[in-house]
Amino acid sequence: MFQNAPFILTPGSDVSSQTIAYVQQLVSKTGAVPISLSAQRHDQIVGMVSHLPHLCAVALLNTIAGFEDKDLALTLAAGGFCDLTRVASGSPKLWREILGSNRWVAASLVGRLQKSLQALKELLEQGELSGLEALLADAQKTRSLLPLRRKGLLGSSFQLVLSLPDEPGSLAAVTGLLAEKEINIQDLEILRIREGEGGTVRVSFRDQNAQEAARGILAAAGFQPLRQE
Repeated sequence: MFQNAPFILTPGSDVSSQTIAYVQQLVSKTGAVPISLSAQRHDQIVGMVSHLPHLCAVALLNTIAGFEDKDLALTLAAGGFCDLTRVASGSPKLWREILGSNRWVAASLVGRLQKSLQALKELLEQGELSGLEALLADAQKTRSLLPLRRKGLLGSSFQLVLSLPDEPGSLAAVTGLLAEKEINIQDLEILRIREGEGGTVRVSFRDQNAQEAARGILAAAGFQPLRQE
């Protein structure tokens, strides 16, 4: 659970360097990566990458809840909408406490998001499609900086994406084939499932050799794995 995961430490000004070093060493022994931050900086960063996305999902779902064609819209919602709103499935009571403990930072970040949305709104209203494209390109560039091929903070993750038939044991068949050949699965993610149509999974491996070996094994078994860079 802790392997390569970031483990944030927020020592106060009265904590000795010896104590910090001891705790860092303890964290490292679990396989995690210790990162020291001030409490304020921690709250800002977590607010941006965790609390704000949750609030975005909440706002989007509450917006569609008031849409007159809500039921049909939800029926037609594809993977992008589901991925974007997944975090809103969390416990409201738990998230009330989380957001309440960091409410001023979260409120400030919502304000920054409002400015971004307002800029998009004005470009759409004015028909400034070139300006809109520029913002879309900026977002695409920032998205490309996400460490998609990394698990935690260490090590590359080489991935295969494959569709599975809608029948019992299809996922077990994939994992069983790889286990039989002693190929370790670093991570496995179910991307989407529609009843009667099977599902799509993403399987991650530690290195390219394991990725290529897995692709050959699965292809020989009748699956059609696609390598994802």
